[in-house]
Amino acid sequence: LEKKEEKKTEDSISLTLVQSLVGSNKIRFVIEKSVEIGVDRIIPIQSQYSHIKKSKAIREYGLWKKIIKDATEQSRNIKPTIIEKPLSIHKLEVDKEATKICLVTENVENQSLSQLLEKAEINKPIVIAIGPEKGWSSRDLDIFKEKGFKFVNLKGNILRTETTGLVISSIIQYLRGKI
Repeated sequence: LEKKEEKKTEDSISLTLVQSLVGSNKIRFVIEKSVEIGVDRIIPIQSQYSHIKKSKAIREYGLWKKIIKDATEQSRNIKPTIIEKPLSIHKLEVDKEATKICLVTENVENQSLSQLLEKAEINKPIVIAIGPEKGWSSRDLDIFKEKGFKFVNLKGNILRTETTGLVISSIIQYLRGKI
């Protein structure tokens, strides 16, 4: 029973990546590498400055599922990543109990990722929102604020959108002892 409870608790820990729709090749890269890192769920969203529209992304959804299947087999991941159908930012729904992180480069009140992770319960669900290359619009930021996201920044270089979510996900998986 103890082993079953440990497995149940371990399985309930989730890592969700909310990725603004970027160019087709970049989103494919993000999907493939997210599976390899062990991201549990990917939610592609259309924000104001997304590079592709939700309608185009929906047409690519079947290909994304194939990328996940192939990456799952290649990485021998026992728990396949779930990819949601693309949606508009205002329709985003995430676990209310999760630690919600929104990476920002905009001039809004924020803290460093390391400060937030020092205070966060690392073994509870975490949702990471990564914006397009142009950044989040003020309307996008208002939506995230309403949904309870905490704004964070990374020290040092500004990373490309396709790299940022992977770096943050890797850090979290490392702290969880999964990498």
